[in-house]
Amino acid sequence: TVTEAVVADNSGQVIFGLRLKLDADQKLSEVETFVVRSGGFAFKPQGIVDSKKDDWESVLDPSERSTLEDMNAAANGYFDLFSKPDTKVPFGMPCYRLENGTLTTPGGDCGSGIPAGNLQMTHRRFPVVDLEAGITVGWVLFGGSLLDFHMFKFKGGKVQFINAVVGPNATASGW
Repeated sequence: TVTEAVVADNSGQVIFGLRLKLDADQKLSEVETFVVRSGGFAFKPQGIVDSKKDDWESVLDPSERSTLEDMNAAANGYFDLFSKPDTKVPFGMPCYRLENGTLTTPGGDCGSGIPAGNLQMTHRRFPVVDLEAGITVGWVLFGGSLLDFHMFKFKGGKVQFINAVVGPNATASGW
């Protein structure tokens, strides 16, 4: 499971990212967390709270579902955009992206606002996929140095929403 949440700590509101894995015996076998505090990249916790209107939870009609392979390929393609701007990604229109709660696609085009350059998304992995809800989650080191996960919501083979939690600098993903 993956959770993106806004919680309070001694410093005020923080953005909290969490991944839990259960083993075959339904026992907790992995925990991965990070916290984004005030001053972090694009920090706007209220944007996450306001995004509760976005439909991340509904079970899709089988005709609107994508395969695990297609969802992960599209998410990989999105990460490729940062170093290969001609990469084709099946974005819906509209498609909205939040980065630490900040809307970075006000026009509804998830292909816009990608920094030009050669940003590498290293240590890519997709540990959580929900075929019924149309969600895949990609964990990367953004630009090779920032802990990051992007949640991608699909419907009818198209990316509808992207929510990213971009955390602190790291020298490794830990996995």
